[in-house]
Amino acid sequence: MKNRRKFITDCFVLTLAGMLPGKLSAITFATGAVSLDKIDFTAFRGLVGTRFLVAGSAQQGIPLELISVDELKPTQKVIRPNRYETFSLIFRGSADTTLAQDIYALEHSKLGRLSMLIVPVISRDASRRYYQAIFNRSRAA
Repeated sequence: MKNRRKFITDCFVLTLAGMLPGKLSAITFATGAVSLDKIDFTAFRGLVGTRFLVAGSAQQGIPLELISVDELKPTQKVIRPNRYETFSLIFRGSADTTLAQDIYALEHSKLGRLSMLIVPVISRDASRRYYQAIFNRSRAA
């Protein structure tokens, strides 16, 4: 039950942050989290090969390496495709620990703490675990 409450609370906070006007959405909440709407594809691409640590959960301290940042192409025609930013992050972790699909707080030495939904993905590499986060959002005006 605790995980469900945490998930609902995190979603509520993210929804509120998304409803705030442009400059106000950069507010740092009591958790010290960085707003993901201020970190774009280019910023993440510059972090390939760096380490993120899972923080603030039972899985605290698990290192994940960002190994890939790829642009995604929409499968359907979008009225204004240049207005949307769609990309994927792939993280690699140890085979010793499996993270379930959930919203995790991740800490990075340059970005600070940020929360995102990560999902385990299947890989042919049985010696490691892989996770994906997908971003599909309007570009900043």
